Amino acid sequence: MKSYWLYRLLFFACIALTAGGVLFTLASRERNVARANTPRPRPAALTRQSPPEDRPPPQRTDLLPSLTSRVRITTVIPFRGEIDLFNFGDAAEDLSGWQLASPRVAGEDTYTFPTGTVLLSGEAVMVVIDDGVDQPGELHWHAPADVRVLDLASDAVSLQDENGAEVSRFQYLRR
Repeated sequence: MKSYWLYRLLFFACIALTAGGVLFTLASRERNVARANTPRPRPAALTRQSPPEDRPPPQRTDLLPSLTSRVRITTVIPFRGEIDLFNFGDAAEDLSGWQLASPRVAGEDTYTFPTGTVLLSGEAVMVVIDDGVDQPGELHWHAPADVRVLDLASDAVSLQDENGAEVSRFQYLRR
């Protein structure tokens, strides 16, 4: 008879501890969310001094190609062989002659966008690495059968415009 009450007491104690643990976890998560949503004070901006009148300010021409395009690689799914691009800009972007590149040990694999490929503002396109037929919103990178374009462990994919300037880069690492 004593063991019946002892087991019953242990059973309800376990339930109470579990419920307390759940409530504690929820309360701590709410505190963390509230902490993350509160704006942090920003330090005062440094004042910029104007350059002397005799020489013009330095120009960084190496940044200009990447700043003019708003097309970015948003997702790479290596086991499905998919690369997603999105146009974050306000205007359509002609991707004719642009390239996706994925470096590998024996060289570099590249995919050149076909002529007439236009990505409208707010539009996405998916590049699939297989032998399919191109459709609206889905292009196919026909790689040789013995070449694995995207490494499953880690890799980098870069998007280059028609002049060869890198516009976007996506790196991933499998944990």
